[in-house]
Amino acid sequence: MNIPVSTYRVQLHREFTLRHLKEILPYLHQLGITTVYASPFFEAVPGSTHGYDVLNPHRINPELGTEEDLIEISEWLHEHRMTWLQDIVPNHMSSQTSNVWLYDVLEKGPFSPYYTFFDINWHHPKYTGQLMMPLLSKPLEELVVEGELTLTYDAKGLHLQYYEHSFPIDFRQYASVLSQINEIQSAVVVPDYFIQSAQEFAAIQPDQKLDLTSWEQFKAELDSFFQKDTNLKVLREYSGHTTKTLDLLKTQNFCLAAWQEADKSMNYRRFFTVNELICLRMESEQTFAHYHKYIKSLIDKDIIQALRIDHIDGLYAPKAYLDCLHELVGEDTYVVVEKILAPNEYIPSDWKVQGTTGYDFLSLVNRLLVSDKSIEALSEFYSQVHVLAYDFEEAVYRKKLFMLIHHMGGELDNLTEQLVQLFPEYSITDEMRSNYRQVLAYWMVSFSVYRLYLDEKTLSEDNAKQLKLVFEQAKAKAKAPALDNVFEELRPILAPEPIEATSKELRFLMRTQQFTGPLMAKGVEDTTFYMYNLLISRNEVGDTPHIEENVNTYQFHQEMQKRPLTTLNATATHDTKRGEDVRLRINVLSEIVEEWKAKVLEWQKIAEGFRFSEGGLVIPDPNDEYFLYQTLVGTYPVHIDPENENYHSRLKEYITKVMKEAKVHTNWSAPDIVYEGKAIEFVDNLLSNQAFMHSFVPFVQRVAKYGAVYSLIQTLIRLTAPGVPDTYQGTELWDFSMVDPDNRRPVNYQTRKQVLKNIVTEMDNPIYLQEKLKNVLDPSLKLFVLHKLLLLRRQYPELFLQGVYKPILTAGKHARKVTAFIREWKSQIALVVFPLEVVSLCESGCLPVGTDVWEDTYLGWPEESDTVEYVNIFTHTSIHLSSRQPIGELLSVFPIGCWIRK
Repeated sequence: MNIPVSTYRVQLHREFTLRHLKEILPYLHQLGITTVYASPFFEAVPGSTHGYDVLNPHRINPELGTEEDLIEISEWLHEHRMTWLQDIVPNHMSSQTSNVWLYDVLEKGPFSPYYTFFDINWHHPKYTGQLMMPLLSKPLEELVVEGELTLTYDAKGLHLQYYEHSFPIDFRQYASVLSQINEIQSAVVVPDYFIQSAQEFAAIQPDQKLDLTSWEQFKAELDSFFQKDTNLKVLREYSGHTTKTLDLLKTQNFCLAAWQEADKSMNYRRFFTVNELICLRMESEQTFAHYHKYIKSLIDKDIIQALRIDHIDGLYAPKAYLDCLHELVGEDTYVVVEKILAPNEYIPSDWKVQGTTGYDFLSLVNRLLVSDKSIEALSEFYSQVHVLAYDFEEAVYRKKLFMLIHHMGGELDNLTEQLVQLFPEYSITDEMRSNYRQVLAYWMVSFSVYRLYLDEKTLSEDNAKQLKLVFEQAKAKAKAPALDNVFEELRPILAPEPIEATSKELRFLMRTQQFTGPLMAKGVEDTTFYMYNLLISRNEVGDTPHIEENVNTYQFHQEMQKRPLTTLNATATHDTKRGEDVRLRINVLSEIVEEWKAKVLEWQKIAEGFRFSEGGLVIPDPNDEYFLYQTLVGTYPVHIDPENENYHSRLKEYITKVMKEAKVHTNWSAPDIVYEGKAIEFVDNLLSNQAFMHSFVPFVQRVAKYGAVYSLIQTLIRLTAPGVPDTYQGTELWDFSMVDPDNRRPVNYQTRKQVLKNIVTEMDNPIYLQEKLKNVLDPSLKLFVLHKLLLLRRQYPELFLQGVYKPILTAGKHARKVTAFIREWKSQIALVVFPLEVVSLCESGCLPVGTDVWEDTYLGWPEESDTVEYVNIFTHTSIHLSSRQPIGELLSVFPIGCWIRK
C-alpha cells in the first residue's frame, strides 16, 4: 500500500481549479509534500465552494476543469513520486433538480432506475408517492396564485419552473396536461397524435418497463412543436389557472413546500438539517456499484491512489460499506474516514481503513497545550462574567433536545412511526404515539458519542452494554415519572439483551444511528460551541470545552503509543471552528488567568458606554461580549499581515454568524436584526475607541508571541507524532482565519512561494535562525519548521511510517514543562523535544531557550555514547547525547528541537 508520507489539503472550486492546482505542484513538491489531498471534484452545484453538493459523481466538475487536466496532474505527480488522496461523498448528493439522477426519479417515479437510490420514504402518510421538496419561500398555494410557478417546455420536457428550479412533470401526466390545454383554448392546439402517444405512456403498468428510446423521441418531437412562440404561450396560459396547476401538482412525484416545513415534517434523509442535500441508500448493492463506477475507473487508471470517505457516520452500515469498498478498490488503496471520536473512543478494529481524518489528533494536541493549573480560577471567572444556567454537559443535552424537537421534528416523527410498527399487536393511540416520541427523543439525545456501529445479524455484548447505559442515562435525565412505564415498555427495544435482539429491532436501532450523529453535530458543534464560552479554543470539532479533561505528558505518551501509524494528523481543516494559530493564542489565556481577568474587567468598564439596552436586554449580552474579547485575542493582526486583510469586515461577518449559530438572541430562520445590528455597532465602537486599543494591543502582542511559540510546537508534534501529517491549504504561514467561509478564502501562493524560496536560500546560514528569532511573530518561522520536517519525513519515510514511538524521561526543576520522545526504526532514530507552559518559562519575555531558562532540567537519555552523533535539523548543530542531557543545551537557540541520528 502506498501510504502518504504527508498530505496537503486543497479546496477546489471555480476560483481555484485543477489548472490552479497544477501551477502550485512544484511549490508543494519543494515544500516536501508527498500527497495532494483534494476536496470533492465531481460535478456539483454551480458556484459550490466545497464540492459536497454533488450533482453527478460520474463526471469532473466542469467549473474545475476536465479529466484531461486531471490526467496531466496525475502524470506530473507520478514523475515526482507523489500521489493523490481524493475526498468522496457516498452519504449524500444535492437535492436540486439539476441532479441528473434525482431529476430522472421526479420525471419517471418508480419507473426510474434511480428510484431506490435515494433515502426517501415513499409511503410517508403525508407525502405518499411523492418526494417532499422544501425550498419555497412561501406557502405553495400563495405562490401559485401569484404566478411564481409556471408550466413550460424545453428539450428535457414539460416542467414547472420556480425561479432557477425546474420540476419535471410525471411522464404519465403528459396526456392530461396536453388535453387540458385544448380545453382551455376551446380548440385543437395540441395535435391529437401527441395526445394519443402521451396516453400510451400514461397506460404503462407497474410491471412494465418504460421504453426510454420512445420516450425521448416523443419529447424531442414535442419540443419542436413548443418551440413556436404561439404554442409555448398556451403553457403560460395554463399556469394562470390556479386550480389546474394545484391539481397537477397533486399528481406529481414531488410535493413542493415552504423551506420552513422541513423542521416539522420530512420524508427524505437530509445531511444534518440541510434541505439542499439528499442522502443515498448506500447499503443497496445497486446504489453502491453505480455510485462508485467513476471512482473505481480513476483508481484502476492509477490517477487516484487514496480515498477519504466523507461522513461515514451517515451510512446505515459503515462496516459493510467499507468491506464493499475494500473489495472494489483493492487492498493497495489507502482509505481514511471522516470520523469524530469522543475522548477514549476509537474506530472499530474490524473496519478496513487506515485511520481517520485527524480530529482526534487535533483534540489531543489542543488538550496538551492548555494549562490545567488555573482551571478553577478560569471557570470561576466565567461564572462571574456570565451567570451559567447549567454546565456544559447540561447545555449539550438541552441544545440537542432543542434541535431534535424544533429542527428535526420530521425525522423524529418518522423514527417514532418505525418504532410503533414494532408493536403490530397494539392499537396505538395518539397518546401512546406521543409518549413513544418523547422517550425516543430523550434516548437519542443521551448518546455521548456520535453513534454506535450495530450489525443487522447480531447484537454484540459491548453494543448491548452501551445501549443499556444510554437508556439508563436517558431515563434519569428525562426526570419524567409519568413516562417511567413507557421507558420500561420500550426497554427491550432501546436497550435489548444480546440474546433477545431480533433483526427487526436491530434494523430500527441501526436506522436511529443515522440520526444520532447529525443530532450531535447540530446540537454541539453548531450550537453549544457558539454559546458556551469558557475557553473558546476548546470549542473545536473533535475537542471538548471540558477544561478539566486536559492531557498531561504521561497521558499524551500513552495515546501516542496506541496511535495508528497510518491515520491522519490534522490541526486545521475546512470544517474547524477557528484557525489553528487562533486556538493557540487563546490557549495562552489559560496560563495568565489573573492578567486576563484584569484585562476583561478593564475592557468591560471601557465598553460601558457602547452597550445598548433593548426591552430590558443588554446588547451584546455578557456572554457574547466575552466571546468577542477571546476572538479578538485570537485573531487580531498584531503586525502588517496581508493574510489578514479586511479584518474588520471579516470579524463582523463572523460575529453575526456566531450569534445566529448560538440560537440565543437570534438564529438563521428568524433573525433578530435589531440585536445583530446593535451587537455589530458595539464591535465598531470598541475597535475605534483609543482607550480600548491602548489597553488591548500591547496585551495581544504579548499573547501573540507565546502563541507563535506554541504554533511551532504544534507543527513539530503534527509532523513527528505517529500518523500522517495533513497540512490544510495556506496554513504554512500563520492561520488566523475564523470559521467557514472565512477559512476557505483564496490562498496567496505567490507569497508562500517567495517565503519558501528565501528559506531554501538562507536556511543553511548559521545566523538565519538567530535573525529570524529576533521577531518570533515572523510567519516564515512556521513555514521553515514545516519545510524542514517535511523534508525529513520524505528522506526517512520508514522511520515515520513504521517507526515505534518511545517516551523519553525528563527530570529536574522544569521536568513537567518539557516533553520528549523518539521515533525509532531499525538504526534510524529521531529525537523530538518541545516545551510546555511557555509563559512561566519566559517570565522575562525571553524565548524558552538556554540554560538560564531550563536550569537543571535534563533528558534521561537511555544510552550514552560518544560515537553516536545527532544532528539538529533546525540549527544543523551536532551533539553526542549524555545520560543526563541538559535541556538547556538541547534547546539553546530554538524553542523546539528534532535531532536525527547520523
